[in-house]
Amino acid sequence: MKSTSGLAVVLVGVLLVALGLGGLLLVGCGDQNGPSRPASDVWTEAGGARVYTVRGQVVQLPTSPTTEFQVRHEAIPDFEDRNGETVGMNVMIMPFPLARGVSIESYEIGDKIEIEMGVNWTQTPAWAATRIRKLPDDTALDWTPLE
Repeated sequence: MKSTSGLAVVLVGVLLVALGLGGLLLVGCGDQNGPSRPASDVWTEAGGARVYTVRGQVVQLPTSPTTEFQVRHEAIPDFEDRNGETVGMNVMIMPFPLARGVSIESYEIGDKIEIEMGVNWTQTPAWAATRIRKLPDDTALDWTPLE
């Protein structure tokens, strides 16, 4: 007859190791050279981000943990890649992770919006919506692609 207590000990050990490694990762991610700053600071120019103002239209709202806030946005001609080169970003539908404190509760699919997007290539994900505001319904958006 097999003992289940041995399996329980192994499972508890695995759980403790996983929790310990998670704690080490959190400690290791802190700023070791000074006071920690709020996570949202990494999306500001002072935190090393490039900030863009982008207009677009809501095409998807999260309905489960596996769906995202997605926006079809206008072209961003001055978008810089991770090397600091201006490469532009074409009109597209893309997900916008939300910075801490940014809510999309009052938005609906089809709403025209303006997003302040912080891009910080040292972060994962490398961009986040730091501010969102609704635009008037009659706002004309420009879907002209970059050349």
